[in-house]
Amino acid sequence: MAEAVIKTKVPVVVDFILDKYRDLAEPQERLCNTIERLDYEQFIPPVELYQEEKQEEDEFAAFLLS
Repeated sequence: MAEAVIKTKVPVVVDFILDKYRDLAEPQERLCNTIERLDYEQFIPPVELYQEEKQEEDEFAAFLLS
């Protein structure tokens, strides 16, 4: 996933992960322990959250090349 995240979307992805952590963590539980307890899949943001701009860029490039 990391290579698929657009630079401008990194803060959005980090916010998503931290929000999930705040919602799901037990009191005083570290992030790594929360992920281990619940499985990392709950901390993966939806694709549209981190690839939206790239998709628009690809559509624009396709338009220019057509």
